[in-house]
Amino acid sequence: MAIKKAVFHLGMPKAGCTSIQYTLFSNSAFLEKNGFRYLNEWGRTHSKIFRLLFSQSRTCTHNAPGKLKILYNLLEGILASSKFETLVFSGQFTRFFSSNIVIDSYKNFLKYYFSDNNIDITIVIFVRNPLLYFISALQENISNHQFDTMNELFETAIKQYEGIFNLHKHFQDFVKIVKFEDACLDEDGLLGYFLKTINFPKKDLKSINIHRVNESRCVEAIELFDYIEKMASSTGINTKKSILLEKRNDLKILKTIRGVKFDLDYQTKIEFWERLQETVHSLETIGIDYTGYKIPTTSIQETYSEQTIEGFIAVFPKLNVMNQKLFLSFFEMKYHQTLQEKFKRLYFQNSVPWKIYNSKTSLSQVGIEVKDKLRKLKKVIWEIWRGF
Repeated sequence: MAIKKAVFHLGMPKAGCTSIQYTLFSNSAFLEKNGFRYLNEWGRTHSKIFRLLFSQSRTCTHNAPGKLKILYNLLEGILASSKFETLVFSGQFTRFFSSNIVIDSYKNFLKYYFSDNNIDITIVIFVRNPLLYFISALQENISNHQFDTMNELFETAIKQYEGIFNLHKHFQDFVKIVKFEDACLDEDGLLGYFLKTINFPKKDLKSINIHRVNESRCVEAIELFDYIEKMASSTGINTKKSILLEKRNDLKILKTIRGVKFDLDYQTKIEFWERLQETVHSLETIGIDYTGYKIPTTSIQETYSEQTIEGFIAVFPKLNVMNQKLFLSFFEMKYHQTLQEKFKRLYFQNSVPWKIYNSKTSLSQVGIEVKDKLRKLKKVIWEIWRGF
């Protein structure tokens, strides 16, 4: 069996890439039995490898010749072995293709290794609604403690789509651009749709262990990330790298908290959707239509669901002492600032944060009281809303 086809899944980010890569990587042995070779020697995701192969930036090519030689030798060895019919690559790399230098480098790579060897090339890109992509990218940025401004993230988002337009311009004969939302509605789901796109047998889909990755973050947990990061910076904690790393590793547990996911308010969505109209109309010219998208009005949601409360209860004792204190001061700050006097009377008076800052209550005692206080929070908020 000779290699006849090379499939490049190039993104975009926040459009099922992680799920696709986990699925391809963990099922590589079964894929090989069906003639598909996922280059798992390059890692679960090939994003960094793509950047090394195609980017001409100094940061990527510094001390890279040795690494590049290893990558190319591995690829040449696989091509020479001819044990598989289809070679599959996957990485989130679309924004870098906004550069024509990267496009030219990619063209040379494809010609030398594939076209000149009579191997057909297919480029697959899943495209997500620009506004929903922007919100998802913003959520990830905050929960990863990066805190870029909205405008900085917006410009990065635009680059993703510019890269897609450039790929379509230069490779339209063998690029397949798919609307992410439509693929998710396929009878076999996004992963099934992708596998069928690369001609994996539909009858064998049931034998694939599909990995579905949901990276949504609870809005309250993201607010807590933000608060702890800012407080740590203002007190000089992050001047010591070891302490900062310890703090950040400690905070990973906060990502397990589930609840109402992070979102932007309705008016902010309107403003960014207006700024995205040029991108939306450009997508329409390549067959991806979001012109009829209507932004749903934001309704009041109960952020403190029972699931969220249980999450905070489980997380609190696992935080280090410093973050336990910041955890408590966060709730003190958040609800001290509320305008609802009823809420202040019901929750803030004699609350756990009040006690820890106004008495010698130990953290172990506080840990016991946190559970009861958070459990009451759901009922309290409901009473406030019902009173309006």
